[in-house]
Amino acid sequence: MTGVPSRSVEVRVINLARAQARRDLMQAQFDRLGIAARFQDAVDGSLPGNAARLAALPDTGPWGAVHWHAKGCTLSHFDALRDFLAGGATHAVILEDDVFLSDDLPGWLSDLGWWPQDADLVKLERWRDDRLYLVLAKAARAHAGRLLPRLWSRHSGTGGYMVTRAAAQAILSVDRPAMPIDHLLFNVNISPLARRLRTYQVVPALVVQGNDPVTAAPQTLPTPTKRPLSQELRRAWHEIKVAPGQLALVLSGRARLARIGWQNQLAIAATTPSPLKD
Repeated sequence: MTGVPSRSVEVRVINLARAQARRDLMQAQFDRLGIAARFQDAVDGSLPGNAARLAALPDTGPWGAVHWHAKGCTLSHFDALRDFLAGGATHAVILEDDVFLSDDLPGWLSDLGWWPQDADLVKLERWRDDRLYLVLAKAARAHAGRLLPRLWSRHSGTGGYMVTRAAAQAILSVDRPAMPIDHLLFNVNISPLARRLRTYQVVPALVVQGNDPVTAAPQTLPTPTKRPLSQELRRAWHEIKVAPGQLALVLSGRARLARIGWQNQLAIAATTPSPLKD
């Protein structure tokens, strides 16, 4: 399915209307890279007009409490996917408004010959936590100096991903999601949808969060607030119950545990696969 001329990509950026400084930073990147992007109004949970939409979503789910800002983020992604389906593009890039974009991203968007035949989603970003190991397929096609392995474990964040029309329809079919959007799409521990969708990961990542008006470079995640013990135990249970299947993939040689990085400019030849970090 390479070189299909009818494929087209649109880029949508989720942005709070009051976050003009973030929009300006994103627009500067798009101008520099020559990317045409559409800014999507995010659902602002602080506005009374959105109270009914937020209240319609559950306050708790299998991963714990779902706070109003997480609900707003989920609804914002749903709105972006609906608007994507209302147009004619075959694929969409969904970005949040605080990300750094790699210099070679335009090449990935101009020709989708690299798109895996069975992919529903391609995750473009890395989560800014160096403690996180992913279960990635060992078999991976190389494109422009990066790798595209299948993602077999959870990977937080929805700062940057690509989606097909069929996958967008599947996501929007979820009624009243009881988890944040990144868990709905990329947490196979708790999300039936994530287990159904076939997701690939770009390695090194093309996108990373941390582009903020007060930030000059990608930052590590702030120290998280301590969660209640009951929530920690619930999350631990969901991690443990999927561990045997993921371990079997690793022991069989089909997958490996790896950390991924983010690279703005590749210092290796475009034909050389990028290594994973064990």
